[in-house]
Amino acid sequence: MESIWITDVSPRDGLQNQAKLLSTGDKLALIGLLVAAGLRRVEVTSFVSPKAVPQMADAADLLSLVIEQFPQLQSTVLVPNPRGLERARLAGAGEISVVLAATETMNRKNINQGLADATRNCQDTVRAAKAMGMRTRAYLAVAFDCPFEGVTPVLTLMALAEETQDAQADDIVIAEAHQHRCTAPDSRASGHSNYPAPYCCFGCRAANTGTCRVGIKSVQATDSCGANHLCAAANRAAHQKCRLPAK
Repeated sequence: MESIWITDVSPRDGLQNQAKLLSTGDKLALIGLLVAAGLRRVEVTSFVSPKAVPQMADAADLLSLVIEQFPQLQSTVLVPNPRGLERARLAGAGEISVVLAATETMNRKNINQGLADATRNCQDTVRAAKAMGMRTRAYLAVAFDCPFEGVTPVLTLMALAEETQDAQADDIVIAEAHQHRCTAPDSRASGHSNYPAPYCCFGCRAANTGTCRVGIKSVQATDSCGANHLCAAANRAAHQKCRLPAK
């Protein structure tokens, strides 16, 4: 393993379930603290329906500000479907993520689609993004355990990894919704010992805020400023201890 990459997803995954709506400026301040801590990869927002997730209603404005103020940052945004992808494109996104839950029930609870339809939607979105010249990442959520169906079969996870690989996703993320994420940037490395990963990626959230919107209780931040400083300090300490840059 040559490198460790850290992607902080707190501005999106950590905030999407918070009851208090935060201003665009507060979200930008959080991202600024992450950049100051040494983070080079951040998932900054989500282009989902504002009716479904009001916290992400300012996605276009926030992304534009991030691109302007932190041009060195590798920013990515979550898109749920081709409509969200078009909104992200118009806002200047250069990298997008999609989420595919690995079980039938989780998909129906989260996006009101079955597993087969959700898989096709993710594939279509990834292919469309690639045609636009974007970098793409596919999360395979509840990869190990589903709050509705229990343990996720390994063969199911492998099949979904192959489906997203067929769509030419640049990264395939093995996502555990209960806590943090461990990802394999080379899609061939996801879940298959015959394909050693050239590097390892970890996802993190500031102060462990937030989680999936359905089926799992969210961890709420009691003080956003304190959470931001905690995340920045923790990430900085981790980078210094490991002596590896966060890419």
